[in-house]
Amino acid sequence: LSTVPLSFSSAPAPDSPHPTLDLNSNIRTIFALFEMRNWHALIKFEAAAGAISAQLQEASPDLAIRICTIFGVCSKNLGEYHKAIEMYKQARAMAKEADDQVAQGAACTNIGICYKIL
Repeated sequence: LSTVPLSFSSAPAPDSPHPTLDLNSNIRTIFALFEMRNWHALIKFEAAAGAISAQLQEASPDLAIRICTIFGVCSKNLGEYHKAIEMYKQARAMAKEADDQVAQGAACTNIGICYKIL
């Protein structure tokens, strides 16, 4: 079974008018590690991911949703299915708030895949 990702082809800059260098740097690193499928290095950014998603939720909800999804994929690939489910649930909640039905559907699919594995 494979996880249904959103599009992660590049690391977009946040829509915030004056994002901090650290925020941009962390986002770019997260996307780069995801593209390389370097799950062990990526999981080290997990604590920062929650703060980044919260910071971006209003200014760029699509980016916040993608970051949560990235960490769901990472957790799933490391065999941490319960953690993956929680990340996908966060992504689903953000998608619902943003009225993004495609992201909601992807999150639900990913949650279902994890439950099936368990």
